[in-house]
Formats: sequence, C-alpha cells, structure tokens
Amino acid sequence: MTDSKLINMLKALSEDEFKQLEKFIDSPFHNKGRDLLPFFKSIKSFYPAFDHKNFSNEFIFGKLFPAKKYETVRSENLIRTLSSHLFRISKDFLIHLELEDQTSKKKYFLLNQLRKRKLYKEFDKEYSTINGSFDDTGKGSVGYFIDRFFLTAVKRDCSLNRDDFDNAFEYSLQTGENIAAAALISAFKFEDEKNLAAAYGIQVRDNLLEVILKNFDAINFLSDLKTGHEHYPYLQIFQEIYLMNLNKDKTEHYYNLKELLKKNSSYFGQPENYVLWNTMLTYCGVNKLGRREAFELQKYMLENGIYKPLHSENFHIVLFRNIVLDSSYIGEYQWLERFIEKYSAELHEHHRENMKIFSMAYLSFSRSDFGKALEYILQIKYNLFLFKLDVKILQLKIYYELGYHEEGLSLVSATLNYLSNSKEVSSIGKEAIGAFAKCVRDLIRIKSNGIAKDDDLYKLKISAEKISFIGLAEWLSEKVRQMKKM
Repeated sequence: MTDSKLINMLKALSEDEFKQLEKFIDSPFHNKGRDLLPFFKSIKSFYPAFDHKNFSNEFIFGKLFPAKKYETVRSENLIRTLSSHLFRISKDFLIHLELEDQTSKKKYFLLNQLRKRKLYKEFDKEYSTINGSFDDTGKGSVGYFIDRFFLTAVKRDCSLNRDDFDNAFEYSLQTGENIAAAALISAFKFEDEKNLAAAYGIQVRDNLLEVILKNFDAINFLSDLKTGHEHYPYLQIFQEIYLMNLNKDKTEHYYNLKELLKKNSSYFGQPENYVLWNTMLTYCGVNKLGRREAFELQKYMLENGIYKPLHSENFHIVLFRNIVLDSSYIGEYQWLERFIEKYSAELHEHHRENMKIFSMAYLSFSRSDFGKALEYILQIKYNLFLFKLDVKILQLKIYYELGYHEEGLSLVSATLNYLSNSKEVSSIGKEAIGAFAKCVRDLIRIKSNGIAKDDDLYKLKISAEKISFIGLAEWLSEKVRQMKKM
C-alpha cells in the first residue's frame, strides 16, 4: 500500500473514531460518489499499525476482485483512485467530528437557516435556549466572545428581516461589543505571549496588535465603562495582565491580578482559568518572586481543580515537574509526598513511571537522603525521559554531596558535551546550565584539594551569582558558604 497520506490519516484515529468512520462511509448522504465501503473493509483488518506483510496493493485488489487478474498498471491506478477518494472522505469525517464538539457553531448554523427560511417562531424558540444549552468550558476565552459575535449577529439580521429596528440596533450594538472585546483581549494577551517569544529567541515582527496598544490609552480606557457591564470583569483582568507584563518591575499589577482572578473565577471556564493561572506562574518565575509564591499559586490551582485544561486531560508533565521542584525546595516534604501519591496517576502513561521516580529522587535529595536519591535516579529510563538535564543537574548535586568526585567530574564533561551538541536546549538554558556544571567542577576540585582559598571561593561565588536560573545559583551559593565555614 503506497498511499502514505491515507495511512497516516487512519493511524491518527482512535479505535472508536475508526469504527465511526466506517459508518460515515456507509452513509449515502456523506458518500455521494464511489462506493468506498468494500475498499475500507479490505484494509480495516490492518488497523492500527498497517504494517503487516500482506498489506499491499496486490493483496487488497485480490480481496476486492477475487475473480480478476492483478495487472500492475491498471490495478495500481484503481487502488490509487480508491485511496484518493477514501482520503477525501476521511477529511470530511474529521470536519464532522470537530463540528460535533462545536455547540455554539451548530446553534448559529441552525439559527441562520431558520432565519433564511423565515421560520421566525422556531428561530425565537431556539434563540431563547442559547444560554441554557451551552457548555461553559470555554467561557472567558477569545473564542467565547467570537462565538457570541456570531450569535448576536444572526439575531440582528433576523430582527432586520422582521423590520424590528429596536432589537436590530440593540443586537448590532452587542455584536460590536463582542468582537471589540475579543480584539482587546487578544491585544492585551500579546504582551504576555512576547515572553514566550523571548524565551525561545523568536524575533517579534511588526504587527497590528502592538500598533493598536501603542496608540490606545490601555491604562485609562476602562474608567468610562460601568463596572456592572457584562464585559467589564473580563477586560479588567486582561488589562491587568497587559500592565503586569508591560511593567515587569511593578509587582502591584501581579498582586492585583491575583485577587481579581480569585474574585472572578466563575466568569471563566476551566480551560481559561488554567491558562490565566499559568500566566501568573510564568510571571512569577521570570520576575523571580520566589518559590514560595510559585508554590502558593500551584497549590491554589490544585485545590480549585484548575491544574488541567479539562478534567479528562492528563496532568501536564511540565507543571508537575515545577510543583515537585518548588515544593521540595521550600521544604514542603510531607505535602510533596502526598502530591506524588495522589496526582502521578494523572500523568500520561508514557511519562508516569519515570516522572514518579524522578519526583521521589528530588524528595529524597531535599531530605538529605542522598543515597536513596541516587538509587531513584539510576532507575530512570534516561532515553525516554523528557527532563534529561534535570536528571543531570540532580545527579551532579548528589555526586557532590556523596563525595563521588571522579563520577562528578565525568558527569560534568558529559553534561557540557550534551549542551554543546543539543538542538533542544535554548541558548539561555545552555548558558545557565553550562555555567552551573563548570561551577560544580570547581567545587569538586576545591573540595578534593582539601584547601579552600578565599580567592577561589570568591570567584566561585561571583560565577554562581551570575547564573540566571535562580535555583542553581542558590544551591551553589549555599555550597560556597558551607566551604567558608569549614
């Protein structure tokens, strides 16, 4: 079978979706051209891998036409034609799947059809059920206001069709407000999104969003909008996000936002609450507000069920890792032990075991049980673990604490070599972790010599303080202080 586009498409479907696709193909309404069901049935036994030795054009042709002889050119062309048609209808099926999840869009399409056919009584009945029939998971997002834009627009158009000019004007106003809210929120969010661009070294091109904000009084514009207006809480929160990121040295906006999010959490669905609190975590990390503050944010997310975009999704491994690092650093050992036990089962199955072992290694290290921490570290399947550098860093610390000097120096060399060849690590990460590894090398050499000269310790202290990753810098500084005491 040579049609890789079709095979990749079918591989991407879940078992349930694959079964639904067969029903979709079998429907004359969806499959208006060539009958593709026999072709689908001839290949479905090869799902999901599609790598069996019999999976060939000749085998499939024999299943479809057992009485006919396989002729290379003609038969190959026929299979290619069938594959092309199946690929097209599979794309239609994906559209169908997406539409099934889009409640507001389906409602809009229905209302617009009722309007066009002048079925106004039915239109009014359907429109009256909008608020009660919606899933509010997306509440407060840009998409939420865009959906409202379409729904108020269709009400406006229906009112115009009926010469109901009072309602036409009101819904025209609401339509404009919804699209304006979506645009303003997008512009306000952009200042935060620039943080991500900076982290990955992405150059920000000239863009409309920055031009709008540059020529717009983003600080005072809400002063004329009544606090009771339905859009006010949303715009107030996203304005504060903008000001927080614009004035990074003024933490007042951060703390204002924190209180606003707690006060107005009901205005947002779970996915948007998850995004907003992660925005707070990003600011907290970039502006070095401390691990205690980060931990308080993480704890709030866990206690209020907004640590995942949806309850059905996996616990994101990056957030899980950050919670482990922050809670262990500030000494919340019992809390962390309960966290690992309760939430590690919610990690994706591919990461679950490694992440749990890594978490227990960090917990043991934080409790100064370095031998146990090393036992855990050596159980991690390194080639499958996302946080390879985290493992290297922790292992370097463990070797130092246990006095494994030769192993430590060897790991420093391996880490520096990994950083120089890696394309996955950002330039900021390479610089910080590379500097940390070199400082650990100097620590080991000083400790091995048995004599800690003031000049050497001073140079090491200065090098440690220059490291941008605060956790690494603080650990090194603590080791230097310990050496001075000795």
